[in-house]
Amino acid sequence: MYENFTYENLLNEKLKLINDNIDKRQGSVIYDTLAPNSAESVQMYMNMSMLMDRTFADTATGEDLDRRVWERNIKRQDATNAVVKAVFTDESGEYINSINIGDRFSGGGNDYAVTEKISDGCYKLLCEKAGEVGNLYKGTILPIEYVEGLLKAEITDIIIYGEEAESDESLRQRYFNSFETKAFGGNIEDYKRLLKEIDGVGGCKVFPAYY
Repeated sequence: MYENFTYENLLNEKLKLINDNIDKRQGSVIYDTLAPNSAESVQMYMNMSMLMDRTFADTATGEDLDRRVWERNIKRQDATNAVVKAVFTDESGEYINSINIGDRFSGGGNDYAVTEKISDGCYKLLCEKAGEVGNLYKGTILPIEYVEGLLKAEITDIIIYGEEAESDESLRQRYFNSFETKAFGGNIEDYKRLLKEIDGVGGCKVFPAYY
């Protein structure tokens, strides 16, 4: 919109307003007066262009996009934490059950907290860092505080994969889609909206039940 408002164009337009019987050459009083003003005007138009980009959903990013889509009651999906399976054994290689909910372990650059017992010596742990970083490590983890009888602790599997926060492009597309279909009264879009609000749900497909 403001592509033609360059320094040169603005300066030339300002100089045209000055009577030709006055010296307007570079270095003249008039020229040196209008040049800084033209530079400031260019900066103003650049700021206006940036403001326009931040205002509309097709060009807004980050927090600006969050604020725009919230007008349609749409919220960016937060990053989720990976849930992993870990096995704990003693010096004899036997499973131990002295692990408590809330015990914390460290490995692969991440910290994990025990959330649930699956079976003897087998527990669910929540990666304390949100995002895909929790999906990247399987192997030995060390207790942050002493655990009686523990010789070895190892992450063996990823139960729930962590996901990054929703990207701008995904959020933008959901915003535009909201104008095409209206979620109400238990229709397909209403079910999709409700399901995607559940933590850990990244996508869904709804099959209508016809009567």
